[in-house]
Amino acid sequence: MEPDVNSSGSMDPTNPRDHIQLKHGYYMMVSTMTFFHMLNWLIARCGTPKSVRLPGDEPWRWRNLLISWIHAFICSVWNIGCFVLYPELLDDLVEHINYFTYLLIPFSTGYFVYDFMDLICCGRMLKNWEVTLHHIAVISMFWFNTHERICIGYNVVSLLAEVNSFFLHSRKLLQMNGVHFHHWLYRLVVWLNLGTFLFCRGCEVYQTPPKCF
Repeated sequence: MEPDVNSSGSMDPTNPRDHIQLKHGYYMMVSTMTFFHMLNWLIARCGTPKSVRLPGDEPWRWRNLLISWIHAFICSVWNIGCFVLYPELLDDLVEHINYFTYLLIPFSTGYFVYDFMDLICCGRMLKNWEVTLHHIAVISMFWFNTHERICIGYNVVSLLAEVNSFFLHSRKLLQMNGVHFHHWLYRLVVWLNLGTFLFCRGCEVYQTPPKCF
């Protein structure tokens, strides 16, 4: 997308998108894909912990869930930071943009592209068809908004779901590690999972769908 220009042929200083260089979004996307690929390789080299209980001995499930948990943690901290540092993004979910909020979107896009490729390479694309369809939808929307530098506020709100995903994955990881259901940590995670589900995913439903995509 070409920068907006005024009648004199120069950039419009009143348009916040003109202060965001598209190449930085693509740098972030590629860097994120590389980061999670290397993380996957490192976890595979370290092997599955002996405490992990997997039906059918599927180490891929452990790696995939652990990497998804790491993404959810990074994304959650970054996402909450967006609302704390820039609460004004809620005033204009379509036009709001700055580098801090903008780069969160290509970061998550890069992760979902990595995970989509991992599903293909490990022969899980059809077996996990619901995840595949989810990734295609998210990648399409996030990439479009990254490229057009628009609706960043809507995407930041949608990524509140990752806060809930962090606790959802935490609960599953605790189960895999044999933590008893009555353990205080497990019970705490369960309640946090329920609370963030009602709040974070409820915020997504409350927001009016964007007109730009």
